[in-house]
Amino acid sequence: MSLPVNIHTHRFNSNTSAEVLSVDYQNFDSFVPSSLTDHQFYSLAFHPMEWTPNGSIDFLKVRELLAHKKCIAIGEAGLDKASPLSTKNQLNLFRLLMPISEETRLPIVIHCVGRWNELELLFKDRGVRAPEWIIHGFRKTKLADKFIDLDANLSFGKALLTDETLQQCVAQLPIHRIFLETDDADVDLMALYEKLAELKSLPLPAIIEELSHNFKRVFRYG
Repeated sequence: MSLPVNIHTHRFNSNTSAEVLSVDYQNFDSFVPSSLTDHQFYSLAFHPMEWTPNGSIDFLKVRELLAHKKCIAIGEAGLDKASPLSTKNQLNLFRLLMPISEETRLPIVIHCVGRWNELELLFKDRGVRAPEWIIHGFRKTKLADKFIDLDANLSFGKALLTDETLQQCVAQLPIHRIFLETDDADVDLMALYEKLAELKSLPLPAIIEELSHNFKRVFRYG
């Protein structure tokens, strides 16, 4: 039986779903991967809002952390107009992560706020055999088709429950490009699954199965 999957969260929420915890690289010393249960995983984050202008990367340490069997993604990483880093430096950081993603075969979970043109260029620069990318917390409905055409996966959170424009957008998106997440919100993952089932006019078990298949494909799990 397939489990519901929460592909991006900042705290573990459930014992009845598979969850991917975003753990910032700079705070990793206090995290204990060996404490995770069978269906708990993590992604190694390089959040643009957490990175300082003087930040540096220990690439040997990064590869060690990414090699752990419980690490199944890089991210969240990306671009944010409010970051203390310049856009140029944010792009440089992301481009440093791209070959690491290819080397480790780990997908990238992307954070983007106000830098969509730059993100589009990054997608176009991606190698044809690179691991897949997921834009988390997606709400830019007018850009959904553009990024789907660029082979992006889109992950939706709490806004899916109340934003009618977003609901109309998600209803017409291909199911094989969709994920669900709680991020840092106080929201029931199953409420998101039920809403997606409603929007897709599919039974809940079918939605769980479809997104579980997406998880196994993109995160190379199972």
